[in-house]
Amino acid sequence: MHYFICYDISNNGLRTRLYKKLLAKGCDPVQKSILLAADFAPKEIKELKTIVKEIMDGSKAPQDSVMVIPVSKEHYDKIDLFNSSAGYQKVRQEKKSKFF
Repeated sequence: MHYFICYDISNNGLRTRLYKKLLAKGCDPVQKSILLAADFAPKEIKELKTIVKEIMDGSKAPQDSVMVIPVSKEHYDKIDLFNSSAGYQKVRQEKKSKFF
């Protein structure tokens, strides 16, 4: 299963901390505040969610949020992209090459 991790965090330090942790866990940036966790096993995504929760527990701003959105491989391959996101294109090509 693939997962999009989308965040809206006002605090620069908190946002940077989350971003670095997500990268360290193998997520790929596809847009400014959206990362892709591709082919994550249930155990991996559970661990990732725990990390996100721990970081977000440090947020003092009630409007800060993170969404973890599951996307099946079938639906991921059907995503329409407009105004080409270089990050998304790169990740999509890399992930496709791993599937075949």
